[in-house]
Amino acid sequence: MSYADTHRLGYELFNARDLEAQREHVAAGFRYTDCASGTTFEGFDTWLPFLRSWIDGFSDARVELDDAEFIEGDHASVCLFHATGTHDGTFAGMPATGRRLDTQYCEVLRFDDAGKIVSGRLYYDRMTIMEQLGVAAPAAQVPQPSQPAPSETGTPVSG
Repeated sequence: MSYADTHRLGYELFNARDLEAQREHVAAGFRYTDCASGTTFEGFDTWLPFLRSWIDGFSDARVELDDAEFIEGDHASVCLFHATGTHDGTFAGMPATGRRLDTQYCEVLRFDDAGKIVSGRLYYDRMTIMEQLGVAAPAAQVPQPSQPAPSETGTPVSG
């Protein structure tokens, strides 16, 4: 099984709510970091509650695999994906809002010679999640630069 196949399988198991089945694909000494929160989990048994917390907060949480992009390298797999779900339970201390989540993620997994996952890093924008859940105000629109005056573009100005 390729590294990308193992990576995809993890998402399939998450979507099927068979989290314990991921244990056989994780190496002893596994370490996983949720970069957005700055939290690192040492070992599968400390990572498992992190996975469950997403399901507890979003009972219909799904990694959308139809448009997921896997990039495989030397003992590594990177996946760019988006996940969706309805915030219908407590998540990260926030009570249910009933709002939809549809957020982009990037996950990097590293593998040992036996094809077991030795580490993972998850990147996402926490502010986007808080905005989608309605617990933070949307960021102000970034104003678009105005068109430069003709004299600023090197175009002669007729007079």
